[in-house]
Amino acid sequence: MLYSKDRARFYWNKYLNKKNSTFYVTRGLMGKGVSFMPAHKRGYFMKHSAYQKGKKAHIINVAKYDGKFAFKKAATWYAIKSKC
Repeated sequence: MLYSKDRARFYWNKYLNKKNSTFYVTRGLMGKGVSFMPAHKRGYFMKHSAYQKGKKAHIINVAKYDGKFAFKKAATWYAIKSKC
């Protein structure tokens, strides 16, 4: 995954040598789960944006932490059990 100014994008492995493809995995901002902070952009976290009508998917972006509850909730990621 790489991120640009306002969006996170998922690419094949050939882009993993870029400096913006490295994240710290930290304890989730909500106290549980995990949060992802870019290695060279401290104080920013990967979060999902609210669903927008007319778009096919949710948007994942990197934004500066503002301390609000909604941001903490959007920037905390949880593992889920999947069918393998």
